[in-house]
Amino acid sequence: MTLPPSTPTQAPRVTLLLTTYNHGPFVAEAVASCLAQDYPNMELFISDDASEDDTWARVEAAVADYRGPHTISLNRNEQNLFLDHLPAIAGRLSGELVVIACGDDVQYPQRVSRLVALWRQTNATVLASAARTIDAQGAATGHHRLFDKPPALTLEGFLKTGDNPTCFGAGMAWHRRLTDTFGRLPPGSRNMDFLYPLRGLMLTGAAFCNEPLLDWRRHGGNMTLVFQQDDADNEFDKLQVHERNLLNKMANWHGAIEDAQRLAQATGNQAPLNSVANAAVQHIIQLMSQWRPVRHRLAQAKVGIY
Repeated sequence: MTLPPSTPTQAPRVTLLLTTYNHGPFVAEAVASCLAQDYPNMELFISDDASEDDTWARVEAAVADYRGPHTISLNRNEQNLFLDHLPAIAGRLSGELVVIACGDDVQYPQRVSRLVALWRQTNATVLASAARTIDAQGAATGHHRLFDKPPALTLEGFLKTGDNPTCFGAGMAWHRRLTDTFGRLPPGSRNMDFLYPLRGLMLTGAAFCNEPLLDWRRHGGNMTLVFQQDDADNEFDKLQVHERNLLNKMANWHGAIEDAQRLAQATGNQAPLNSVANAAVQHIIQLMSQWRPVRHRLAQAKVGIY
């Protein structure tokens, strides 16, 4: 899809939220790519989750001499908040649209402009794009979520699979109506890249830009569970990561029911609640059937809680 450029006189306020945690080797490049955005009305909000390396010093150095058009806001958490990092700062973001970025990735200069254009075209609540994948040294390794023909983004389709192209945290953006309507993620929910797309589909919909707008970096410190499972040293480490993934998915589907209940109370419309609850229960049952033999195998080996 070829998207029109933004018109500066009509440019809504956007927050490009760069989150960092122990991204020392990569963060200067990440900050530079954010500051190079061609969008005219942007706040760059950099929030560090109590990094234990020199990430924060590198962030401060990277913005010290900036004299460009973007507003810069800095935040450093006194302690690591992990899952509560984003909820803790959500109320401080000035943008009507929030575009997420990670301290180990590289944003293309047109990323914010392209997502704003897609939002204007669709009025979607949640958006995302494809990405190029790179290694720790920055060499290209392929693409993520780049389709010959992107699938339709419907609530019904999401409830069948628990996935769609917008389920990509590093490439995601959302309108503030999402957080204004639903508030914080339900307790125990790990994956915003599951619940935010679902929330968007329950509001005004989701939209996807089938054009790589960032370099998504794979390196030894990635938090993504699929990467951790691939990198695990032995069978039982892999099984423990797999178990965490299954439990996370169960928690996410339970959180989806809470979100649908919240929306039903706010709007008086029970239809999304019924659809989400029915689908969630089926997924939880299927996930439990996959989890039980994994837990049994780990318990036999006296690994984890047994």
